[in-house]
Amino acid sequence: MAAIPSQGQHRIMVPDQDGNSAEAVLEIKFQRLLLHPPEGKQRRYPTMTVTAIHAYETKAPENRERIDWKLLTDLPVDDFKAAACQLERYGMRWKIEVFHEVLKSGCRAE
Repeated sequence: MAAIPSQGQHRIMVPDQDGNSAEAVLEIKFQRLLLHPPEGKQRRYPTMTVTAIHAYETKAPENRERIDWKLLTDLPVDDFKAAACQLERYGMRWKIEVFHEVLKSGCRAE
């Protein structure tokens, strides 16, 4: 991915260490790749076409760690807008994890 040029910038809101929202400016790169199964498993598993998305901050923020996300998806990512959409979905995962934690610990749901 180092040789792939940035396709653009995307802004997202992220919490800092104090829980305050801060804007992060991410450079986005993406590239379609073929993933081949290991030699011993090629009869059981097909080759997959995936898209690698690399989103990263070029400047280190003051009150949190620098974002450096590397994602693989089998969903179609044909342009910058689709890559940004996948990043938004990835960002939602934190909210989903907190929701499940509340259900399991607070509501004792299994």
